[in-house]
Amino acid sequence: KHTNADKLSVTKVDVGNGKILNIICGAPNVDAGQKVVVAAIGTVIHPTKGDILEIKKAKIRGEYSEGMICAQDEIGMGTEHEGIMVLDPSAKAGSPAKEHFNIEDDTVFEIGLTPNRIDAASHIGVARDLSAVLSTSPISMPSVDDFKVDCNFEIWNPADTFRYIITPCQA
Repeated sequence: KHTNADKLSVTKVDVGNGKILNIICGAPNVDAGQKVVVAAIGTVIHPTKGDILEIKKAKIRGEYSEGMICAQDEIGMGTEHEGIMVLDPSAKAGSPAKEHFNIEDDTVFEIGLTPNRIDAASHIGVARDLSAVLSTSPISMPSVDDFKVDCNFEIWNPADTFRYIITPCQA
């Protein structure tokens, strides 16, 4: 228990790299010997609700905390916040949480779209640009073999028509 707070605990956490972290935890279910999910200093977490947060070293009621023991909602893995996530005892200390939860790596590209780049306003245009920049194989276009147009239309006065609008057909 934390000497300066009734609802906080001072924990010593082995994160698997030979270093023991001092982490202040407010969860009621924290206990010695548990395998838990830890966000160490510098980790960026994406909670289920709220803003993205970077974990920093903090002094809490006179004690330093070098990370965070996480609940489900704090790392975007669910909505539970009644306590920390307690993992199976067979979980390997220091292994990335993504291995325990079988989460695949993903890459996110942030693009800056400007109005003069209409080719970047579609998924296929963006994919084509990324393929060129990353020197990957050309993108494969989806099949349109099953695409059928069931409507016929005609322009009654082509000289006065300055805009065409496609709307769903009426049967």
